[in-house]
Amino acid sequence: MKYILFLILLLYSSHYILAQEFNFNNGNRQNWFLSGPFDENDSGPYSSNFSSLEWIDSSNYPNNIGSDPNGDNNGAIRFHCESGHGINESESDYWIMQFHSPNLDSLNIWQNMNGYHVQIYQNIGSVWANLFVTVYDSNQSTERYFYNGTAQVIQSGEWQNFTFTDLTSIEDFPSSYSVLRIHINIWGEISGYYDGSVYLDNVFYYAIDDISNNKVMYADNFMLYQNYPNPFNSETMIKFNISHSDHIRLDIFNVLGMHIRTLVDERRNHGTFYQIWDGLDEKGRSVPTGIYFYRLMTSNYFEIKKLMIIE
Repeated sequence: MKYILFLILLLYSSHYILAQEFNFNNGNRQNWFLSGPFDENDSGPYSSNFSSLEWIDSSNYPNNIGSDPNGDNNGAIRFHCESGHGINESESDYWIMQFHSPNLDSLNIWQNMNGYHVQIYQNIGSVWANLFVTVYDSNQSTERYFYNGTAQVIQSGEWQNFTFTDLTSIEDFPSSYSVLRIHINIWGEISGYYDGSVYLDNVFYYAIDDISNNKVMYADNFMLYQNYPNPFNSETMIKFNISHSDHIRLDIFNVLGMHIRTLVDERRNHGTFYQIWDGLDEKGRSVPTGIYFYRLMTSNYFEIKKLMIIE
């Protein structure tokens, strides 16, 4: 059984880049790149104290920065600033560094997205982040650039989730389009003092219709993913792959092994599925804060993972 599970994990690891999500766990930047710094008027790039984009082995979500084992190829990407002010030339108020994804137009899953999530960690100083997407507008035959809200503070010293939500609800968003790239902008004050890094990890798409309807996306093997978000206080999403038609059970247990709720108990065809748990038990009651386990079972496979509910 261990050998079978090892092969499954190995197959998944070799597929992960093609699975069209970016976890930076293969020892490189996965074709992401960095530009800037610019100012808020789009002037630049300026000379600065910022480094180029780096892949870092010792830092990997959700571990603390520097605590992930070296040599396991599980990492994150970052830029760094050594004891300086970022931009030295501009008379504007803010500098902007931009993380850019590789081209996504040939990656089918990203074309179905309604938004995306990214984990950001910073120990550089007072900085903000906002998320962007570039699409090709088929109606106007041109590339267009959209953002989702104003820049939000990145708290120092902890991984923080940022989400680009509901792409197609944006005013004047094209009815016919293809997703080309996603971008994460990091903002800082030109007058500020910066010493440290900004890290990026676990960039992945989501599709609202796929989540609510359990729509099949793709699957090459059995796999139970870590729920997201985790910890959570209202609802969390559990993603799993099945490689062929089979009877599926997805159950929640508490730390004493008591059954809390069955989320899925039916036959499903091969594919990738998303299941929401709203933190309720079988009788519709909210479960207490604490640690729980979720288990995926098929006729010849099972896997258990841990999750946490907080107030």
